[in-house]
Amino acid sequence: MKGRFRVFVAITGLAILWWIGYLFCVQVLDLHDLGRIRITRYNPANRILIPKRGDIRDRNGNLLVSTIRYHQIDIERKRVIDWCEDKELDVQETYRAIAVILAAHTKLTQSEALARLNHSSSARSVQISTSVRDDNLAAIQSAMDDAGIPGLISTFGSMRRTYSRGLLAARLLGAVSEKRPGPDETDFYRLEGLCGLEATYDRELAGEHGWRKVYFNAVNQAIPHPDLKERRHRDGYTLELTLDMEMQEILENRLRAGLDNYEAANATGIIMNPHTGEVMAIAGIHEQDAFKSPATLRSLSNLPASFLFEPGSVLKPVTALLAIEHDLYQPDDIIDCRTYHTGRRTIRDAHEFDDLTFRDVIAQSSNTGTAKVAELVGEQRLYDRLVALGFGHDTGSDICGEQSGLLREVSRWSSFSLHSLSFGQEISVTTLQLAVAYSAFANGGRVMQPRIVRRVLDELSQPVRTFEPRVVRTISNPAALDTLNTFLSAAVEQGTATATQLSYVSVAGKTGTAEKSSHGVRGYSENLYTSSFCGYFPADDPQLVMCIIFDEPDYKYHYASVSAVPTFREVAEDILILPDCRIMTALSEGNADPVCMPDVQGQPRHKALSRLQELGIDVQCIVRSDAGSVMTQYPKPGVTFDRDNRVLLVFDSPRADIEPAGDQMPDLVGLSLRRAMLMARQYRLDLRVDGEGVVVSQSIEPGAEVSAAAVCRVEAR
Repeated sequence: MKGRFRVFVAITGLAILWWIGYLFCVQVLDLHDLGRIRITRYNPANRILIPKRGDIRDRNGNLLVSTIRYHQIDIERKRVIDWCEDKELDVQETYRAIAVILAAHTKLTQSEALARLNHSSSARSVQISTSVRDDNLAAIQSAMDDAGIPGLISTFGSMRRTYSRGLLAARLLGAVSEKRPGPDETDFYRLEGLCGLEATYDRELAGEHGWRKVYFNAVNQAIPHPDLKERRHRDGYTLELTLDMEMQEILENRLRAGLDNYEAANATGIIMNPHTGEVMAIAGIHEQDAFKSPATLRSLSNLPASFLFEPGSVLKPVTALLAIEHDLYQPDDIIDCRTYHTGRRTIRDAHEFDDLTFRDVIAQSSNTGTAKVAELVGEQRLYDRLVALGFGHDTGSDICGEQSGLLREVSRWSSFSLHSLSFGQEISVTTLQLAVAYSAFANGGRVMQPRIVRRVLDELSQPVRTFEPRVVRTISNPAALDTLNTFLSAAVEQGTATATQLSYVSVAGKTGTAEKSSHGVRGYSENLYTSSFCGYFPADDPQLVMCIIFDEPDYKYHYASVSAVPTFREVAEDILILPDCRIMTALSEGNADPVCMPDVQGQPRHKALSRLQELGIDVQCIVRSDAGSVMTQYPKPGVTFDRDNRVLLVFDSPRADIEPAGDQMPDLVGLSLRRAMLMARQYRLDLRVDGEGVVVSQSIEPGAEVSAAAVCRVEAR
């Protein structure tokens, strides 16, 4: 028996070893080439992995543009039925459980979802929805997994760009179009930039497609395979702009109000950091914009970089600077500014002058005086300086559709050109070019390349590309520019721009009221004008340059002093009271008669004023509502400053002074979008905005517990 048992064990062992070897040869070495035969029974395909288009954010990380991905979801009923049979569960009860999950995360009701599940019992699968967002898909998948129910199938459907700040900076951001694979299937689904930054940075925003190898059986079911190759997709990069959305909102709101008040055809404006060339805000509004759809507005050209106009007197500082540099005139030299007859041309001023100092020629904006200064400056000097400042060619910005303007070469000038160019005629410029030129006046003579994008960030918010400030060239010298600064300050203090004065911050700038030519008519129109004001503040240490332009305002507002100048002042005031604005820290300098600033924020108006009066502190008030409390104060509490300086208090309604209350959701309904965004930042909330105006609803109830980075959707009207 023992011998036969040993033989049996040996034979069995050999058989097992032989079988293992055979299976190894068949499955691993594939000596019979069965893999090729198996593959021929499957349908191979490449599943394209669609990247998500990148976000666009402002300099503070506020979301401007993002992408929503939509998926198609199906329920494979055959798998659900088989699962129910294995678990001995009722199919209709399982369908009802699925319907509850679908109703909670899609637009379908439970009855609609249940009807789709029961429709056409012969179908192996049923389509539920083609517009399920990423977050909803993840929630559905999680709920199905928790319930243990199989059968959920999801495929990519489409993408759509969303704009959390509505139409803010619409022309700058631009538009995209949806590109789907053609009949030849050589193309892939993508969102393609059409204009604006979406077009300029289309490659960075688009990302890269990926693919994954898949096999399907005869009934089109995916077959598991141990060696499926794939190339991962890369989502689009994020653009971090130089724009400050609070400044952008202020600029757009003020330009829109001015467009209506002054009955203008166009209004454009730019706010720029003169030391870096960063564009903090840029806006262009046409009188017909209110009647255009959002999609149309996003596809239109960006007016501050594309709309051309004769600048008029805002160009006079160029002539003055050349005269200062070459010692052609001293600031107090007297110039005869009476009507000037030269050849066949007569040059006169809108307001008659006799003798003016060189400084007052600029401050009072005398065409006659500027023309006489230009005669000593000369044609070639003036032309070279205009070119050096960036006129006649584009600025090198990233703005789609930027125009280079019109500036003829000296050889093509007429006998009138020198005089005309000295006070801003016979040249066409953009608002962006003027902002670059005035930035050079403000920063010591450096012509900066304007920047719209600060950085390109990957999905981990790590910089892929950084745009550093770039000095294109340097003009003039500090001494000449300091003298010019006194000229531009005089224009605000006692000249044509006195309405710009702010008692707590010095402003320097120049007005321009330029006649426009009528279409098809030689010469200039008698009632069409372009009104402009370009300036910077504080005058003694410029931090911001701003240009405001109104095209064809009503005749009673055609002077820049009654249109562009008041708008400049309003924008400046709104910027200076922003919580993050550092310009007002100048109030704390100097301590001849020091006093410590008390904390009056949140106090009623009468109480705050009474307390400051007791300390002998002079107060400048900016009132944002008829009754309220102190929203912001400058200097900040605890800062020691000279008692002779004036304190700035900004009053708003009491609810503006709500302080973050731990982890409770604030009440945003009734607040402006700007105030709501500010409060969301204080609470560290991720605010998603739909619409514009005043907040009318919020997705998280006031008082509810929230964590940092919680997403709250608000609707504004």
